[in-house]
Amino acid sequence: MRTLNFLYTNKIYSNKGNYYISRPLVFNELAKHLNLLMYGDIIKVNNIDKSKLNIISNKINVKQLCPISKIKGTNPSLLQYPTTFKDIVLCYLLRKEPGIIWVKANPIEYHLSFLLYNKFSKLFYKPLKLVLEKVFDKFSTWLFKGKLVFYTGDITFDKLNNKTQFSIVSSVIKEEEIKEEEDKLTNNIIFVGNITKQKGIDFLIKSMLEFPSKTLNIVGDGPYYKTLKEKYQKIKNIHFLGPEYDRKKLLQLIHVHDILVMPSLTEKQGKVQLEAMSQGVPVIASDLKGIRSVIKDNENGVLVKPASSEHITIGIIRLYNNHDLYEKIKINGYKTARKNTMEAQVEFMVNKINEFEFEK
Repeated sequence: MRTLNFLYTNKIYSNKGNYYISRPLVFNELAKHLNLLMYGDIIKVNNIDKSKLNIISNKINVKQLCPISKIKGTNPSLLQYPTTFKDIVLCYLLRKEPGIIWVKANPIEYHLSFLLYNKFSKLFYKPLKLVLEKVFDKFSTWLFKGKLVFYTGDITFDKLNNKTQFSIVSSVIKEEEIKEEEDKLTNNIIFVGNITKQKGIDFLIKSMLEFPSKTLNIVGDGPYYKTLKEKYQKIKNIHFLGPEYDRKKLLQLIHVHDILVMPSLTEKQGKVQLEAMSQGVPVIASDLKGIRSVIKDNENGVLVKPASSEHITIGIIRLYNNHDLYEKIKINGYKTARKNTMEAQVEFMVNKINEFEFEK
């Protein structure tokens, strides 16, 4: 079994000999096939909020993050990129060491998405994005030299390299969670996710003003939650449910809705659309590169123009008024969920890791 140093730059919570983070599902699955030494910022706590944090498998050897000099020359490293600035720094410090880089975000698109809220600033979005992405692409390509690279949601920096980099669909859906049932429409629409301006929820809410007989349930929490709730809580068909950390309850909640909408201004890929597909709920999502790696328009979902409440409205009308399209997308959604389970993703990654010859 291959041994990897997994450098995790977020906090790891320790309690009574166990370790916890918010989303360990994929890492726990990887640990069934790889010997993971997980280095992170360990914080001892007296109590664990198990509604927000989940236990790390005891198959993962959790260690306090130490000086990089002690990690160099040991095992290949698994690094996430560029979810935080620390990740970029670690990738730079370990650039000459054998390793695996898991690309999970496009920071340029994310940090520029605020420009889409204003008609004037929107004019600068595409040219500025083009220039900054070219610079970041070159830097990342140089940084990735000799590494095994997994790209989530078609975020590709070194576009000519198809020998040591592979596109994957990031998923936390288990085969056993897929629920195929016949259900009646409820006139309920749902949004699930981190509540930030980049998620484009304002555009979805404006669209819902066109459907007073339908309900939008917003599930999640985040830095924009309080502002959003204060702004729209008086609208009768908009309900703020807060976060749901229990995975089983979340899937049950999604299941009783007709449509899930992802109105994101930027999205590396998103996992919630696969969760919705697994529950037989058609998805309307922004037509973004990462989302297109999973959703094909009019096949297993409906793609709409980002930052446009009008296009979201059209998408909702299409699904409610066209039963054949709704059922087609629902059936194909089940197929997409089954094809892209967490187990399938991990099996693909492990096979590539075991086949790869790391430079020494």
